[in-house]
Amino acid sequence: IASAEILDQLEIGVSGIELFTQSGRPASEIVEFRDALIRNKKSQRLYSEDVSDIKIVRDFLFRSTIPFPANVPTGDYEVTVYLFKNGKPVSQQTTSLPVRKVGLEARLYSFAHEQAPWYGVIAIVIALVAGWLAGVIFRRA
Repeated sequence: IASAEILDQLEIGVSGIELFTQSGRPASEIVEFRDALIRNKKSQRLYSEDVSDIKIVRDFLFRSTIPFPANVPTGDYEVTVYLFKNGKPVSQQTTSLPVRKVGLEARLYSFAHEQAPWYGVIAIVIALVAGWLAGVIFRRA
């Protein structure tokens, strides 16, 4: 798409991620920590440089599918899309991308935080019933 220099300048890709610290650590330790952090995030599938297909729908409209792992932190993200021509950026557009919990997971999360005492009681009852049921199933005669 573009040279590594341009991609780094635009902070595109994992290599463009900057790590700012307030510690007095030597630069070599910070680089080592940054590399380990990126390695861990890649193993959790939170950082990826996989290239996906971009389908042109109409003149200026495109579509691309980007899979998100189940453990992606919820929140509002900012996505910048760049248009390159002959390896040079010619246009960009930034938009907000909200990531929220949905379905049963969202309801359980809300219930656990809004009705914490009841959630705790229900969790204890489920644990007791599961323990009793396991005892009945695996009881030796």
